[in-house]
Amino acid sequence: MTERAELLTECRIFSRYLVDTDPGNYVCDSYVAAVRQLRESLSPTSSFDRLLLRLARLHPLITRSVDVYARFFAPASSIRRRLITLLAIIESDGTMLDRLERPDQAGLPGFIGGMLWRSLLLVVLLSIAMLILLPVQLVTGRPARGRPQA
Repeated sequence: MTERAELLTECRIFSRYLVDTDPGNYVCDSYVAAVRQLRESLSPTSSFDRLLLRLARLHPLITRSVDVYARFFAPASSIRRRLITLLAIIESDGTMLDRLERPDQAGLPGFIGGMLWRSLLLVVLLSIAMLILLPVQLVTGRPARGRPQA
């Protein structure tokens, strides 16, 4: 698979995780350009960091699990930086902005129910990810906390 095809697949999977929809051409092209231009700061810094990125590229649910884990145990990982980059691109795309700005139609009960569901999902996914990834991280070493200084 070419680098562009790999990045397009990554963009689609990450977009499904972030906004539950496939990205348009603008988002895909912008993401590919951003990853290429910011290659040094978006590249994995360790073998564990590369593993997180490879796992996150498999499916949006795995991306969610990896992101939840990385949020607590590898906050400077490349997967977190790539997701933030993609989210910034999505926010700048007028056609996808409504996916981020859409208000909850169910009112307060729906909001509370949604928050409870998301909290439960976070706890379950974090627990599963910790069982699998924490031992691997301890064996392979922690990803760098920050980028090396030039």
